Amino acid sequence: MRINVMMIVYVRYSKMSLLQGDCMKKVIINPGCISCGTCAFTAPEVFEVTDISHVKEAVDLEKNKARIKEAVRKCPVQVITFEE
Repeated sequence: MRINVMMIVYVRYSKMSLLQGDCMKKVIINPGCISCGTCAFTAPEVFEVTDISHVKEAVDLEKNKARIKEAVRKCPVQVITFEE
């Protein structure tokens, strides 16, 4: 049941964020990543997969904003979020 509640909150958050034009401040990969590589395939400039996925250091988030949002939408376990 907890996963369903988190997914509802996530969907509302991502829809709201997609409509806003604010600068992207932070990308977060929450616990539960299955290391499938979808994020790294979608945004290789931003994400890297080793044992688990992580955000590369010194990445220009604003420049890669569209690809980050696409990776958020494509994540099969919905663990990627961002702050604007």
